[in-house]
Amino acid sequence: MSRIIPDLDENSIREFIRDAQLPLVIDFWADWCVPCQQLAAEFQQAAAQLAGKVLFAKVNTQQAPTLGQAYGLRSIPTLIVFYRGQELTRKTGVLSAAALQAWLQQVMLAAEGE
Repeated sequence: MSRIIPDLDENSIREFIRDAQLPLVIDFWADWCVPCQQLAAEFQQAAAQLAGKVLFAKVNTQQAPTLGQAYGLRSIPTLIVFYRGQELTRKTGVLSAAALQAWLQQVMLAAEGE
């Protein structure tokens, strides 16, 4: 079973982005967001499949409202991938676990090629 880092906030997010030794995908979500709830199970499944290759974390934008603005979010759910302290890419909306895994594998290949 994978471990998803829950509830990153204004203080912890920068540390996780800076210190992550693997690509880090962060799910920006909110309790009231129905698409976010739909993505949650898919995110969990992808995290289980990619354990040890990608780190997974969540930010509740209701509990950390300044992060939505800080990262220029226009809608949620938004997934942002960071690697070596830098944002690589982002995707907004609901993805199936298979689509999420395929997207992350493409991102990882591109990151390794740099």
